[in-house]
Amino acid sequence: MRFNPCRFMTGCTAAPLLIVIAANVWADPTLVWRNAGPGGGGWIQSIAMDPKNPDVIHVGCDVGGYYQSRDGGRTFRIQNRGLTDYFVQEIVVDPIKPAIIYLATQSGVFKSSDGGATWKLKRKGFPPASEYNFSAPVGALVLDPSDPRVLYAGIGRPRRCTAGRGQIYKSIDAGESWRLLDGIATLAPGAVIHRLALRPDRPNVLFAATDKGLFMSRDAGVSWSRREAGLPHRYLRNVLVHPRQPDVMYAVLWSPPGETPWRGGVYRSDDGGATWASRNNGLPQQVAPPGDAWQKTCNYIRIAVDPRDPDRVYVGANSWWGAGLYRSDDGGRNWKLCTRRRETPNTDPGWITFWGIAVKCLAVSPLHPDTVVFGDSGRVLRSDDAGRHWRPIYSRRTASGRWQGNGLEVTCLNSVTVDPFQPRKLFCGYADIGLMISDDGGTTWVRRIRGLPAQGDIARVVCDPQRRDIAWCCDGKPGLGRGGVSLTADGGLSWHVVGSPQTGLPKGAAAFLTLDPSTPPEARTLYVVSAQTGLFKSVDSGRTWTACDNGLGNPAAPISALTMDPTDPKRLLAARRATRDAPLGGLFETRDSAAHWKQINRGIDFPDIRAIAIDPAAPRTVFLACRRHYNRRLKRNYDGGVFRSADGGQTWKLVFKDRFASSVRVNPHNHLTVYAGTTRHPYHDNPVAPGFLVSTDGGLSWTPANDGLSLRGISTIEPDPHDPRRVYAGTGGNGLFIGEWRP
Repeated sequence: MRFNPCRFMTGCTAAPLLIVIAANVWADPTLVWRNAGPGGGGWIQSIAMDPKNPDVIHVGCDVGGYYQSRDGGRTFRIQNRGLTDYFVQEIVVDPIKPAIIYLATQSGVFKSSDGGATWKLKRKGFPPASEYNFSAPVGALVLDPSDPRVLYAGIGRPRRCTAGRGQIYKSIDAGESWRLLDGIATLAPGAVIHRLALRPDRPNVLFAATDKGLFMSRDAGVSWSRREAGLPHRYLRNVLVHPRQPDVMYAVLWSPPGETPWRGGVYRSDDGGATWASRNNGLPQQVAPPGDAWQKTCNYIRIAVDPRDPDRVYVGANSWWGAGLYRSDDGGRNWKLCTRRRETPNTDPGWITFWGIAVKCLAVSPLHPDTVVFGDSGRVLRSDDAGRHWRPIYSRRTASGRWQGNGLEVTCLNSVTVDPFQPRKLFCGYADIGLMISDDGGTTWVRRIRGLPAQGDIARVVCDPQRRDIAWCCDGKPGLGRGGVSLTADGGLSWHVVGSPQTGLPKGAAAFLTLDPSTPPEARTLYVVSAQTGLFKSVDSGRTWTACDNGLGNPAAPISALTMDPTDPKRLLAARRATRDAPLGGLFETRDSAAHWKQINRGIDFPDIRAIAIDPAAPRTVFLACRRHYNRRLKRNYDGGVFRSADGGQTWKLVFKDRFASSVRVNPHNHLTVYAGTTRHPYHDNPVAPGFLVSTDGGLSWTPANDGLSLRGISTIEPDPHDPRRVYAGTGGNGLFIGEWRP
């Protein structure tokens, strides 16, 4: 992205000499991004060890894409170039040419021939890609070790156990083309393929673990038969063949929540899958009551075996009860927990100490079998002594006790706030992991959630512009009944709740917090949207709250955006999102500090506004970031993208069309520079957005600016209030990015 450097000057009266110097410094500038954050923090979906280099670790995540370490986990790089789906279900490495890597995603199979540096989608033979669903989600992928040109891809979404069709596709040209093998569909229509396994000595023998049974093919997938003797039911999550003694196999069954007796866990076969026997002694086997969370029923989905010894096997619990990784040294007859955090602890979980170890992926090094790595809902841990001790490889602890990311950033960022007194202090509000604070510009981090009611989901922090260390935080996740507004007087070290039912703010999630800087410091006026119940106002720094949505549209429609005019704090703009009762939503304005509201989007409908920005130099210029919307009742599509009004909302122009514009901000240092972010919901094939966009002519034209941006789903944008050359962007999977204009 290139722009006119003279436009980036603050003010219009700079001396000519200063303009000349700035032009020389900023000749041909580019917006360059770098990733920052504490590391980890999101769902680790898949993991694989390189077959020839023990230092190479491959990691895939549910929203972050693909990560690679070449130094045993000390550092990682996000390598998403060419990926159009960031949900990496499985990773398969060519055993002969490890530079060839395959990814199973919900949009199909991606292939890299350069060690993961770039990716290409290989869909020839699969159904056409769809804009509205997953046409061929690949939930299982296996490669023939005797002929790496042969691969099998099973259809389904194992994490949610949906999209099953009983279908398997085969490639005989290293993934370049595929053909359908639908033999399982005849035996078990709608089966989700959870796992595929091959016999290394007889590669025509193929096994498929599905939610409708265990199947075996003797003719490379053409025909299938059931192999379930000894299994208590047909819901399988995994199947494994030992690489050196292929008659030894392991299967993992799912125990349905709320159903007794417990019928999950590990089963072993010593006759190539003909018969099976339970191997569950020592594994927790609790069943949650009917209707309770499924995570409270003990279940296991990942299993790995020592390639030297078929009796040494690991299995990971994917539940809250019994969470952890278990090891057996006698073929599964007896199991012991090998990730201990309480009695005789042997596991350093890193900075994520608030979650149990629910194992999502697991791998044993083919070269050094005592090296075991696994990922859970936020971490990657490594053992080099067969599970006797574990250390984190998703983040590193500094000498000061803070945490520094190593490149494995797997977080969803909701907001960034820069401290008005300390330019290098950042407050970052994340989904799931809470509030992280950096005092050094994003190099190191500490989690600060003491006193917050919903410690895992932070919407925004607002700092007092005149009083150092005073800030407010709104938090909570809609639907969970937790959250509110909290205040800190010590720069975020601790918080206490000021917005709650006792003070007039309804119980539940809070969002879109904004502060009137013109009000007295001892009695600040604050506005907050509370749990889809409406807009609330405090005139005493948050100690008490009252509703202030008189005239603000249909109360049944959620408020989806709120912003304050930077030149007139009495003027606010708010958006209501369309619902069944209010099918068109709308944009609303108040000019009397929310005493009265009126709808201002006359002649045009905005059913789904996600962000509002007001030009600080020309406040009648307003920008909206909107998502495309289909009205079923009217059978009409409404455009998404960035809309611009130059007359306070009387007329509008679509200046950038996109399916889902998520954010828009005007640079406060130069109102001609406008930033916009786009994203996609991961509910359809290839859900990758255009990314970060820049306009240098006041929003009339736009250019992508994604240099260094490994993930193009932008959730939030924050221009640096201190430095006109810096801007922050939050993503839904790779966390925080810091953008800088560089020559």
